[in-house]
Amino acid sequence: MCSEGTFSDWAYSYCEKCPPGFLCPKAGDLGMQYSCPLGSYCLNGIQYKCKMGYYGIAERASNEDDACAVCPAGYFCLEGTDNLELNPCPRGHYCPVMTGLPLECDKGTFNDQLYRMTKADCQLCPMGR
Repeated sequence: MCSEGTFSDWAYSYCEKCPPGFLCPKAGDLGMQYSCPLGSYCLNGIQYKCKMGYYGIAERASNEDDACAVCPAGYFCLEGTDNLELNPCPRGHYCPVMTGLPLECDKGTFNDQLYRMTKADCQLCPMGR
């Protein structure tokens, strides 16, 4: 049985070190290697997710600089985000560069659009609202 970070080809009884950019979890009798998924990087067969405020830009990456990019303004990026298009900044919030969680507009202000980037995008509420 191969330990985490190693794999074995089908016909061999020995385990090899997992190559950079691949994930090699401990799995039964044979250790398998898998392509490191978008939103993370894999080193020594172990998967590390992109940090909050960053998103995945490459599969099979073996270091953080090649795997992750700063989340652009107008979006929010949770840990391990693999498709930032799924995370537009929601209404009532704004998302500057490197936002992990959307920031809520202050009380007395509102924003009725997606993809807002700065606090200035939150407008004063109309009288009586």
